[in-house]
Amino acid sequence: MSVIAEFQDIANKSVWLPHEVVKATLLGDVSLIRAWREYFGLTQQALAQRAGMSQPALARLEKGDVKPRAATLKKLAVALGISVAQLIE
Repeated sequence: MSVIAEFQDIANKSVWLPHEVVKATLLGDVSLIRAWREYFGLTQQALAQRAGMSQPALARLEKGDVKPRAATLKKLAVALGISVAQLIE
């Protein structure tokens, strides 16, 4: 399935998020990317390496300084073993 088709399909499905991820985003005021990374116990460096990106680029995404492209979301989702839908706020 293409990334665009996956995004279009998101509206028709419910998305499961662990309690810890929801709590971190709501109470801890962190991005979903960071919440998932911490949920899996990964460092920024480890996730960046898995996703084929630099640690500073991941840090900017986590801070919300830049908006991730569809391809970047796909790489991060694959690196985390989750769906793209689970990374979209």
